[in-house]
Amino acid sequence: MAASSPVPVTTEPYLRGAEGSPVAWSEALAALAGCDWCWLSTTSRDGAPHTVPILAVVTGGFPHFATGSGTRKTAHLGVEPRCVLAAQAPDLHLVIEGVAERVGDEAMLEAVSLAHLDRHGWETEVRDGALHAPEGAPTAGPPPYPVYRISP
Repeated sequence: MAASSPVPVTTEPYLRGAEGSPVAWSEALAALAGCDWCWLSTTSRDGAPHTVPILAVVTGGFPHFATGSGTRKTAHLGVEPRCVLAAQAPDLHLVIEGVAERVGDEAMLEAVSLAHLDRHGWETEVRDGALHAPEGAPTAGPPPYPVYRISP
């Protein structure tokens, strides 16, 4: 079976709140930036779902996450980049449906590395287009850790 082509993504500047009122994208990102853990859902080539806890950071106006090169989520994103990032903030439940794209820009990788250190205390360094950490990662296995940006 051939991999499906990504469908066009609607880039609305808000997420709908519990009451149906608009929530500005900037407010959703601010709420996400305060979350300790998020949940990432991906799908395999045959459509089987896979959901795992991850650490996400907000930088450059988008959510970012790092994952181990040998994980199922990385394999899934290589076939089907559409995914869902969910988190529970104190006043908002977030569900961001989007497309994950691998980040290769060294300046952005440095920003993500710093954001992980500031938010989660996870010390990493940028090397060979990915993050590396001497102590590994809580949910991603051994390095290297490719970084992905999720665009809604």
